[in-house]
Amino acid sequence: MKTSITVILLFMSSFSAAQWVIQTEGQAIPHAANDICFPSQDTGYLAGWGGKLVKTTNGGNNWIESSPLPSSEILTSVHFRSNTDGYLTATNGTWLKTTDGGNTFVIRQNVGYPGSLHDMTFIDDLTGWCTGGNEGGSNFVSKTTNGGINWSVQRNFPEQDVPYSIVFVNHDTGFVCMGTNIYRTVNGGSTWNIQFTCGKFISSFDFIGETGYAVGKFGAILKTTNTGVNWTVINTFNTNQYLFECSFLNESTGWVVGDTGLILFTTNGGNSFIQETSGTTKRLTTSYLRDSTIWCAGGLGTSPGNSSIILTRKLDWPIQVNLKILIEGIYYPLFNQMSRRDTVKVYLFETVSPFNRVDSATSTVDSLTFSGLFKFYNANSGTYYIAVKNFQSIETWSKLGGEILYNDGSIYSYNFTTSASQAYGNNMKLKGSKYCMYSGDLNQSGFIDGTELAMVHNDASNFVTGSNVLTDINGDQTVDGSDYLIVDNNAFNFIGVVRP
Repeated sequence: MKTSITVILLFMSSFSAAQWVIQTEGQAIPHAANDICFPSQDTGYLAGWGGKLVKTTNGGNNWIESSPLPSSEILTSVHFRSNTDGYLTATNGTWLKTTDGGNTFVIRQNVGYPGSLHDMTFIDDLTGWCTGGNEGGSNFVSKTTNGGINWSVQRNFPEQDVPYSIVFVNHDTGFVCMGTNIYRTVNGGSTWNIQFTCGKFISSFDFIGETGYAVGKFGAILKTTNTGVNWTVINTFNTNQYLFECSFLNESTGWVVGDTGLILFTTNGGNSFIQETSGTTKRLTTSYLRDSTIWCAGGLGTSPGNSSIILTRKLDWPIQVNLKILIEGIYYPLFNQMSRRDTVKVYLFETVSPFNRVDSATSTVDSLTFSGLFKFYNANSGTYYIAVKNFQSIETWSKLGGEILYNDGSIYSYNFTTSASQAYGNNMKLKGSKYCMYSGDLNQSGFIDGTELAMVHNDASNFVTGSNVLTDINGDQTVDGSDYLIVDNNAFNFIGVVRP
């Protein structure tokens, strides 16, 4: 216990040593800024009052106004999926799209319902949702499946407050904050249900995997650890300020921004917060994290004295590990590729008993390079076991003794595919000339047995198809006998987790 407390204190101390710096004030946007977005470390966009959009290509050191927009309404949100492709929402019910980095915009209006637009999100190039309405009613969520060419209204909300924020964590699960209520959908927005009532106005969300945070008026801070099924109020800083937005590096470490220049910081999942010095008393309404930098911005209204402000803060380097990993079921040696890119969660464990878990990171492993970059923000330099988890596979640990890793900006490499000895206990499957994580632990129990066999058999009997289906072991989008055979072989050989 003493060791873990020391680690937390050292981590918070090193982060707190970094200072917030005002990059620009009153110049980027004449009045208040509403939303900020950085699709890359250098390229960012800021939107706000007066129909103003500004852009930086050097991390915020300099900002230039984008080409004149075909709307002078207040811009309520800005989102870019790349340095060039992005979209804006405005209070007059319009949204604007660019494919050339803001040099030109196409203005669009019909989202299926009248009223101001407040937020928009896309989960891929075609599928997106927007939310809007007006004070006193007429509040809605609309969806597009063709990149915004057509929209359909999914839900009209009875609340008098405006839905300021919408977020989707995948194609099915999403959230809307509507006054004091958090609405949740698990079917892509076909139905929305009140999941939690806070008693305080909620303004925005941020999700890291299954862990999510929401903030709002009167110091409201909420947290979920099961993708929004349950929410807990965690306002441990005891403030009544209006909190506008939160940005989290991982499940534990994040910032909250609000009125009068308030910036709160936590490294323990909101169990406690400290206040950081912002250097301003202006309202901070938006924040954005990208790699080793966080930005926040704001202002207030149309008064020149309350013009926009942008702040930035460099973060200490995380431990960075480039992992090469293969998953048995979806790896095809004949083509030397996996049938899909896949999400993997990686943990760092201490190398001495009781092998405490120190940190975790989630990334996507590429189907051709078999690599993913994992960043650990809560771990200090040291020696760690690397443990890999995938939703269809046996948890796999790195070789005996662990790996020496430093949070010095370097990117360390570890390759599980070259030899069985790269895994603790040689616990990997040889396919062709490469070693893979065993597939088939569908309930994440740590071993493969008749439970998984029954799951695959049931879905095969019902001719289940689709992408990322749990029982589709080989990733061909059909559950059948080939999936059953993989699980059956591993169950017959009593495959399970091997760890210290």
